[in-house]
Amino acid sequence: LDLSSFTDNSKAVNKEYEEYVLTVGDFDERIFLGADAEEEIGTPRKFTGDTPLGKLTAQANVEYNLQQHFEKKRSFAPSTPLTGRRYLREKEAVITPVASATQSVSRLQSIVAGLKNAPSDQLTNIFESCVRNPMENIMKILKGMGETFCQHYTQSTDEQPGSHIDFAVNRLKLAEILYYKILETVMVQETRRLHGMDMSVLLEQDIFHHSLMACCLEIVLFAYSSPRTFPWIIEVLNL
Repeated sequence: LDLSSFTDNSKAVNKEYEEYVLTVGDFDERIFLGADAEEEIGTPRKFTGDTPLGKLTAQANVEYNLQQHFEKKRSFAPSTPLTGRRYLREKEAVITPVASATQSVSRLQSIVAGLKNAPSDQLTNIFESCVRNPMENIMKILKGMGETFCQHYTQSTDEQPGSHIDFAVNRLKLAEILYYKILETVMVQETRRLHGMDMSVLLEQDIFHHSLMACCLEIVLFAYSSPRTFPWIIEVLNL
């Protein structure tokens, strides 16, 4: 309480208390120490505008000021560190591996919901608008990659056992849906950017389709927390 260090000590205590209120506290008790506490804390009573101030008692004057404060601020709550709590980032919840995996699968399922592992009508129209329709070649590439993927996915190794073929087929189907969805998005954007130019040159690049499908397979494997982690997918596909 020494006057020479009171200001610094007061600031330090206020800072510590603000940190406490923002982290674990629910109520800032310093509002009772404010100079306007009597006006900001209480129950207002409506006064008519023509009431002469000279005839107001001391208590009535306080209530009148409280009413004025409410009409101006539309709130009786004074500004405290908690007032801006909504601007703070919420505390990060503890995420378990199971919860993380479930969330990843749910997000993947929401992306591919309602879609098929085949070209949509819009993507088919883009294929047909090309000088050379690439659909047959694309399906041939995906079929070959799918067979290779399923073969290695179900094959046992020294590090991990093989999975059932049903799991491999399910993962492959999700990857194909994702592949066609992304391919359609890319083609639509490129068609708009190039003002309807022929897309044959791009769609005839086998490395493009191999790379895109490999990325989709990796996304699916990652979402399902597969032990076959990157770069497993590019090794089995010889990319």
